[in-house]
Amino acid sequence: MGGGIKDCISLANQNGCRYVLLITNDIHFQNKLDITHFEDLLKEYPDIVQVGVSLTKNSDKRYYPWMINQGNKENRLVHRSDIFCCVLDTQFIDEFGSFPDSLSGWGYDWEVRYQAPLQNKKIVICDLFTIKHVNEKKNSDQEIWNTKLAELRKAYDQRYGSHQRITPFCLNQNYKSFSQRAGCDKHFIGIKIILL
Repeated sequence: MGGGIKDCISLANQNGCRYVLLITNDIHFQNKLDITHFEDLLKEYPDIVQVGVSLTKNSDKRYYPWMINQGNKENRLVHRSDIFCCVLDTQFIDEFGSFPDSLSGWGYDWEVRYQAPLQNKKIVICDLFTIKHVNEKKNSDQEIWNTKLAELRKAYDQRYGSHQRITPFCLNQNYKSFSQRAGCDKHFIGIKIILL
C-alpha cells in the first residue's frame, strides 16, 4: 500500500496535478462521493493539505473517533486523518521530502499530522461523505500490527532520529490495548472549526 501511495503521488506530479485522490480497497461508500466539493474547498482554502471523508460509527477504525460522522454535513478541522479516502496536496508532501518507502504506508497519516502545523497547514474531515472501513483480517491483527509497527519505527527512526517525533505517544506492541485506547488523541476530539 505504501508504495502504491507514493506511486500515485509520483504520477500526479508527472502529470502536473497539485492534488491526488486516494481511495483504498477496504472501504465501502455510504453515499456518493462528489469530488467537486473537495476541489471547491481546496480552491477557497489553499492552506488545507488533506481532505478526508468521515467514518460510520461501526467502522473498524475505532481508534479514529474524531473521524466519525457528526451528522451535521460540515467540514471540520481535525488534527489527523487516515488516508484511506482523501485528497492530498502533492506540493505539501514534496516540501517535506515525500513519504519514506513502506510496504504498508503506516505512519503516513502521522507524518502529515506532524508536518501540517509546522507549515501552517490544515487537515479537514468532510461530514458530507461517509465511508465504512472494513478489516477482513481479524484473526491476524496482532501479527499485522507488529509487522507494520516495526516498519514504521524503522522508517521514521531513520528519518527523524525517533519515530516518537511524529507520534505523540509511545507505540507499544499490543494491538488490542491500542484499539481500546481510543483516547490516545482525546485532547483533540473537541476541536471543531467550520470552514464553510
